[in-house]
Amino acid sequence: MLLLMSSCITCTFRSLLTPYIPQVSLLNDQQFSAMLLVVVSFFCLISSILFHIRMNPSIYKLEKQHVVILSPFSLFTKCFAYKAILNGGHVSLIGSDQSELISFKTFLKQHIPKPTNQKKKKSTTTTTTTNENSDLQRISAIQAEKRSRKALPQALQKAKRDHGDINCLICYCNCASEYEGFASLSETQLVETTRETLATLNSIRLCIQQNEKLEQILIVCKSNSFNSLLKGWLSNFNQELIKKKKKTRLHLLEEKNLNENQHLKSLDRILIKMKKGKLLIS
Repeated sequence: MLLLMSSCITCTFRSLLTPYIPQVSLLNDQQFSAMLLVVVSFFCLISSILFHIRMNPSIYKLEKQHVVILSPFSLFTKCFAYKAILNGGHVSLIGSDQSELISFKTFLKQHIPKPTNQKKKKSTTTTTTTNENSDLQRISAIQAEKRSRKALPQALQKAKRDHGDINCLICYCNCASEYEGFASLSETQLVETTRETLATLNSIRLCIQQNEKLEQILIVCKSNSFNSLLKGWLSNFNQELIKKKKKTRLHLLEEKNLNENQHLKSLDRILIKMKKGKLLIS
């Protein structure tokens, strides 16, 4: 019965392939069956690989990566920094407000997981302290105004001296909401939004110029931001970087109103999209 089914399948495939590959008709049944087995095995292998990739997509790995985060800081940027430290990366915080920098560092210190096996032995206590100090040494805070053309380059250079080449830059662009509209904005708000956008773009250009190994730039803005000029500039500049065969990729993330745990859960999805090198507007 099995032999009959095998023979029928072989004849069917031979009749289907012969019009396209005439050489198939010259093969005997054993040769054709062997060839068919190789082809089917190849397609099964490719399918299994694609299935594995789909089920386990690659993400932008933060291990040994140097992440620089520019103020103003948000809950998302804090969660991103925590994720980087947790995965063995280094984080440099740059901002003009000293209290904001201290608050950010305190957040990271409080969230750094402590070793679970904390015995009362002296050797274990020493190891625990060393592990905690090692994590804290991978965090640095640099006080500098990102709008300053002099202070920001110096801060970026200091960050490189502390933790090596910068691989990832995170900026938060504090824009107004699209529901507010230009008409309802005061002159002060409009000027501040414009200055904030220009400062963000200036920071990006400076960081790209000073860091050849810069891979990812993620601009975070609050949800429903109306700054279409920023989106347009990012899209065009991303294409320009691709044409110049630069490794740096730009992404724009509209920060949702999520709590800490929700941000941490969404980070893997964001890191997957960053790995793909696509402009991220989420």
